[in-house]
Amino acid sequence: EDIHYYPQPAPADLKERIGEIYGIDPSGVILGNGTDELIELITRVFLYPGRSLLISENSFVRYKMGGLLAGAEIIEVPQDNFKIDLKQIAEEVREDTALIFIDNPCNPTGRYLAYSEIEEFLNRLKEREMNPLIVFDEAYAEYAVARDYKSCASLVAENPAVAVLRTFSKIYGLAGLRMGYGLTSPIVADLINRICPPFNTSRPAQAAALAALEDDSFIKQVSEETYIEKKFLYGELDKLDIDYVPSEANFILFRPERDVDEFSLDMLKAGVIVRPPAGYSLPGYIRVTVGQRAHNLIFIKALRKIQENNSESD
Repeated sequence: EDIHYYPQPAPADLKERIGEIYGIDPSGVILGNGTDELIELITRVFLYPGRSLLISENSFVRYKMGGLLAGAEIIEVPQDNFKIDLKQIAEEVREDTALIFIDNPCNPTGRYLAYSEIEEFLNRLKEREMNPLIVFDEAYAEYAVARDYKSCASLVAENPAVAVLRTFSKIYGLAGLRMGYGLTSPIVADLINRICPPFNTSRPAQAAALAALEDDSFIKQVSEETYIEKKFLYGELDKLDIDYVPSEANFILFRPERDVDEFSLDMLKAGVIVRPPAGYSLPGYIRVTVGQRAHNLIFIKALRKIQENNSESD
């Protein structure tokens, strides 16, 4: 009934609830039109010509785009078997490095970093007396079930150089409403809010986000079902002798036995949309989202048919 009013620029009830959940000062909560906007705002605040951005190769492409738009130098560290190499990143940090983005789980590979690795990484930066802002993008965190995976949200209150990004677009299923949030220090949040558009999140998005935060049973259900279906797909890919990357997200990166563009077109004809990770150094790989069993069966059926056709043509 209030839809004719402008939305609150910084809805106190939503920020307070997020702060309560994660145990941080609500003034350190930032809200965005999806985490894409927050990434853009962060790069605009911390990067400019003469500063450098440190990222992992094959991490979310928006980090690099933001750095380039800001005129910063981009330092890309190669991955180790599709995994972010934190040890090497720690050694590549320079005096002019103002910002580091780390997606955990990684998008688009699905690999994750154990919490112990992150602690070691932060300790190494402390030893080197380097203090860039480190942004952990946890867009797919709710899907991660590995025992040694842990959110970095608990680090925010004790380390002003750490920020965490979360989204309602993935496991919450609210991508169309565009709502993301960040956890950071009040000082960093203030810098970002100074350049943030005043009405960047809508009333429906704010209301939906507040309600979604209370629906723990839904998140648990989706996480468990995704894990079950992911294991099912692993088994089917193994039967077809197709290489894939074990994932802690809701997608699987795999390597078909033919040209990825032709493969994608054949899958589309079969009613299945898969995506070659364009813009990444992953030639020959395809990413598919883990769906419900009915969807996954359609995918496997199409995949099997394509392989059979390839065998006949050979």
